[in-house]
Amino acid sequence: MVRLKSRKTKIIIIGLLLSIYVLICWTQFSSIIKFLPGNLTNRKTKKAIFIVGPGRTGTSLLGDLFNSQDDVIYLFEPLRAIHQYYGRDFFFDVDSSANNQEKFYAQEAKEFLKDIVTCNYQKKHDHYLKYLESPKMNHRRSKVLTMAPFCDAKTHKCRKIDSQLMNQLCVKNEYKIVVKELSFRMPFGRMSSLEDLSLPEHYQILLIHSMRDPRAFLFSKYQLHWFHEQQPNPMKRVKPFVDLSCSLIRKNMNHFLKTTHHEELHDHSTIKYKVLRYEDLQTNLTSLGNSLEKFLGFPSDIPKYFESKTRSRTRPKIRTTKKIFSKRFSTSPRDISTVSDKWRLMMNHDLVQTIQGSCNGVMKILGYKSVHSIQSQRNKSLLLFNGKPQISALIK
Repeated sequence: MVRLKSRKTKIIIIGLLLSIYVLICWTQFSSIIKFLPGNLTNRKTKKAIFIVGPGRTGTSLLGDLFNSQDDVIYLFEPLRAIHQYYGRDFFFDVDSSANNQEKFYAQEAKEFLKDIVTCNYQKKHDHYLKYLESPKMNHRRSKVLTMAPFCDAKTHKCRKIDSQLMNQLCVKNEYKIVVKELSFRMPFGRMSSLEDLSLPEHYQILLIHSMRDPRAFLFSKYQLHWFHEQQPNPMKRVKPFVDLSCSLIRKNMNHFLKTTHHEELHDHSTIKYKVLRYEDLQTNLTSLGNSLEKFLGFPSDIPKYFESKTRSRTRPKIRTTKKIFSKRFSTSPRDISTVSDKWRLMMNHDLVQTIQGSCNGVMKILGYKSVHSIQSQRNKSLLLFNGKPQISALIK
């Protein structure tokens, strides 16, 4: 009888110990799983915002809007790190998918972008993260990279950026992920490559395609020698570059447009697409701000921000964590109307005709009007962009 009681006691004790062990294991598992990407216990949609467009179309202006917010991890042109690592000339025929080097770049870029979107960085990409802090990378344009855990506000010392620190930042708070990138750096120059990131089902990309009158942004690039370096006759380089630029814009837009009238979107469940025209900052500020807030799904004081950036003549003061970060995290205020019309007063009319010839289709879709004489080009009272372009459904 005593042995029987003893046996029952042992069973009870063992049962209690097993229960305690299971409880401890579950507690540990619960504490770990909440830090895992794609938390199994929380399936709410996670959004990443991509601001992509040709250079000189206002991508930085829009990117700085998000960079000024404390709950945002903003990365300024992160794919540039891959080019810095391998050297600019290692790749580059952005329209040739048969190029082995471009295929390699495409795979590397997609893997790195997946790290960024899911906020789950792989150690094998540390060599790219290292380049984010390079002076050439302009990393101080990303406010979050100048704060803890990267930099100490008291000692003013900064640590090397690596996957461990990035992941530490990601699990610390619920951050919004925002990426500003130039379209030519996307794999094969195609924004549709964002569909190939193999993201978990509960992730969604909000893609803002930043656009501007091709005559304006191509003239700006021409002035900055972006596409005729080391050319004895720079005009010989203009036509092929213009052709390629507008061809890629057309391909990128067409992928996300459903009908020939350009009014409906393809049903891409992982990507929501919107076009933002630089010139709308000049005339449709409130409407544009409300439209962006609706698209993003959260208020961000967009109209007020754009008002300060496009009407003010003085640079706003921005607090930083350290004296050496006194370089502003934002672009200079500018008069949009003056910047938008600069090409009309300064560009050779032959160059205008070249751009219009190559970009006529894109200009019609976006609502930009052609000029057919030097007189109409110089006449600034003549508006050259339409408030209701063919893709108005994507701008509203």
